[in-house]
Amino acid sequence: MPLSIFIASVASFPALTLPEGVDPVLVLFMGSGIAFTLALCLSLWALKRTGVPVYSATPWIVRIALDMLQLEDGERFCDLGCGLGRVLRAARRRAKVTATGYELNPFAILYLWALGITDFGIRVKCRDFRQADLSQFDAVYLYLLPKVMPALAEQLERQLKPGARVVSVDFPFPDWTAKEEREHGHKVWLYVMGEHRGARGESGEAAPKAESERAPEQVQGQERMEELLQPAERVPQQ
Repeated sequence: MPLSIFIASVASFPALTLPEGVDPVLVLFMGSGIAFTLALCLSLWALKRTGVPVYSATPWIVRIALDMLQLEDGERFCDLGCGLGRVLRAARRRAKVTATGYELNPFAILYLWALGITDFGIRVKCRDFRQADLSQFDAVYLYLLPKVMPALAEQLERQLKPGARVVSVDFPFPDWTAKEEREHGHKVWLYVMGEHRGARGESGEAAPKAESERAPEQVQGQERMEELLQPAERVPQQ
């Protein structure tokens, strides 16, 4: 909804009055503490459920990934586990796309919903992307952990149309062949549905076929991610 309508709707709520003798500062402090605790519990639940932390790739890696996707006006772009929306905003700056993010972390959801008030091209869905229908999307971005990649590969093969592009940061899909591969501190793989099995990509090398066969630099990338997630309870800042 437009920002002016949102502000007007909030302003229309009746004023709340506290019983005499109740300290409003104490009420505010206790309410904030309860809300923060609840949001933290929901964040940990989301991390356990999806295995996807609120951790974004660096700006130059996002640039490389979007360069590889070659977004065009009118396309539908998706970020699986969109965090605080850095990739969604960058995609909107690249082309007039509809940018959709899937996220379960409540901290990120509140921020992204506020962002959506001022940018109608950004849509946020508070649901597990593994339960979503992704068939509408032309381009998909993801920066996930290796344990979710095999099941996600099956989902994307079932749902995405031929020619849809997928980029993955740091971790390749098992048994998929990348059309293009770039590296700038992190590796980024580009896959094109319908061409992701069999033929070799521009790099001249097929993507690793199993987690145990990954190259040493990919193993190091996983170790970096695991270090960033310790302790698991902390949500990294963007």
